[in-house]
Amino acid sequence: MAKVLFTGTGYENRHFASIEQAGHQWCFLEDSLNYKALSVLVTDVHGYVLGGDEFVDTSLLDLASQLRAISFVGVGYQNFIDAEAAKVRGISLLNTPGATSNAVAEATIGLIIAARRRLFWLNDLGKAGHSGDLRSADLTNATVGIIGLGSIGQAVASFLRLAFNMRVIYWSRSRKQDAEVTFGLEFITLDKLAFEADIVVTCMASEPETVGIINVDFLSNCRNGVIIVNPASHKLIDHNAMCESLISEKVSCFAQDDVPSVSDVPAVVDLQKMGNDRVILLPHATAKTPGSWNKTLDQAVENILKALSGVA
Repeated sequence: MAKVLFTGTGYENRHFASIEQAGHQWCFLEDSLNYKALSVLVTDVHGYVLGGDEFVDTSLLDLASQLRAISFVGVGYQNFIDAEAAKVRGISLLNTPGATSNAVAEATIGLIIAARRRLFWLNDLGKAGHSGDLRSADLTNATVGIIGLGSIGQAVASFLRLAFNMRVIYWSRSRKQDAEVTFGLEFITLDKLAFEADIVVTCMASEPETVGIINVDFLSNCRNGVIIVNPASHKLIDHNAMCESLISEKVSCFAQDDVPSVSDVPAVVDLQKMGNDRVILLPHATAKTPGSWNKTLDQAVENILKALSGVA
């Protein structure tokens, strides 16, 4: 018999019942940022379904002497787990790729439209009873450059091509020739993507080689007035460089679905002060639809059950 810890919200009784049906025990911590309680609960668990906002660092891992697997509710577990420390301890790290791809892609299209058409800014004007420069730019004549063509990147590309017939170029660490044929995409170097794209969308996981991929050098190669949309980890962005590019108007609008803490990224204070026509910040919400979230939780629980199938 094994014991599984659940953190976060959104679970249904059937998720806990599936653990019991497999002959295991479970415990639950909704307030995952209560590290005092978390430190107690991890001491005797074999599996960990991580659906909260906590960061599992070496101090927690040292306490979790029986832990065999962490099933992350989402894709980019690197932002929530000290992955190297976990692997050194022989702990399997599992995630749920593809479960939220459509939901994130849909919201990404919304951010692209909102930024290009200045919708949030116009909403503010309308509610305040003001007029002004109401002009915005259309989408159909724009070129979108996607960085990273995994499941989310491909979903974004398909929406842009099928709904708006936009030109879509991409750069990825591995070329996706099937997607090129299916959706009519163009594979291009990262430098050339920066030079040609009116809108840049980052769809990569946060890994050591991708951290800060949108940096001073990349932004300096971009067209004046470029729009940057980041539905992925905030770690892909050099936020100091982004602030400077917004001030100089090299970047006309920056939209991101991941607001870093001020202690981690002090420049976020400057971003929060900018108008809705320049900066759109969402609280890591693009995946949070009932359908996609249930699918993600189902997959996370299935992952932990498979990982623990050999635990007595």
